Amino acid sequence: MTSRTPAIHTPREFGSEAGIRAARAAVDAIRIRLERLESSLDASGEARERQRRALLEAIGRVPRTVDVPAPAEAARLRVVAAQPLEPGQVLAYGAAGAVPADTGNPVHAAALLGVAITRPEAGLVAVATEGQALDCETWAWTPGDVLYAAPGGGLATLPGSGQWQRRIGVALDGDRVLVLPGEPLLTPGGGRLLQLRADGRVEAAAIPYRTDRYTVTPAMLAARRVSLSDAPADPLAVELCVHHGIEQKPGVDFSISGAELSWDGLALELLLESGDSFSVRYLT
Repeated sequence: MTSRTPAIHTPREFGSEAGIRAARAAVDAIRIRLERLESSLDASGEARERQRRALLEAIGRVPRTVDVPAPAEAARLRVVAAQPLEPGQVLAYGAAGAVPADTGNPVHAAALLGVAITRPEAGLVAVATEGQALDCETWAWTPGDVLYAAPGGGLATLPGSGQWQRRIGVALDGDRVLVLPGEPLLTPGGGRLLQLRADGRVEAAAIPYRTDRYTVTPAMLAARRVSLSDAPADPLAVELCVHHGIEQKPGVDFSISGAELSWDGLALELLLESGDSFSVRYLT
C-alpha cells in the first residue's frame, strides 16, 4: 500500500475553533513530514556508512569484521572404554568396547579406531581419528617419523613383527602426531599433503598451485575476460586478488569456464579499471 503524506493547508481564521483545528492539523502534517525526512536521512546515512566501511575494509584501512565460528570439538569419536586407557594409546574395538590395539591379535587389524586423546571419562574415551593432530607430553618423536602400531597399543617407528602391521600416523613435532591410519597419501610419488622420502621419512608434498598475474588493459576491460594458463581443477576454489587489496569470490565476482575467467555482468566489472593489476591462484 502506498503511504501518502498529509497535505499542508494554512488556516485563514486562527481565532475560530475551526482555525485552531486547522492549525493543529498543519503542525501535525509538518511533524510527520519531518519525521519521515529524518528517517529517510538516517537510513541513507546508514547505507553510506556501510558502503564506506566495506571500502575501507577492502583496501585494508580498517580491520575486516568477520564472524569467528566456535572451535570444533576436539574429538570426532567417543566410544565405550572396556578398560582403563592412557592418552596416546592406539585403540581397537573389542567385544566390550575400546581396548589397546594388540598387534598379536589379527582381529584388531580390522577394528582400529584411532589414538586415545584422554583417559576415559564417564565410561567413554575420546579418539583422534583420521586427519586429526594429537598432542601427548610423553612422546618424543623426531618430526617426520612414520609411526606404526606396536604391542600393547603403543607406537613405534618400525612396523614390528606381530600378526599385523599398520601405519598409524606421522610425527609433526616431538609431541604431536597427525593420525593417518593407512593414509594412502604417504607414497613415494607424493600426494596432496605429504610425501614419503627415499630415507623413509615424511615431508610436505609439492602442491601444484599455479599463479597467473595480469595488468588490466582497455581491451581486457572491453572483453570482460582473460585466458588462464591452465584450467583450474576446481573453479570454485580459484583465488583472485586485485592488488590494491580486494579479494574476489568465484561465482559472485567472477566465473570460470575451462581456462577462461570472465567478469561479464559480475561484481568485478565494477571494480577493475585500466592499469589495475590482479593475480589468480588455483590448483591444476
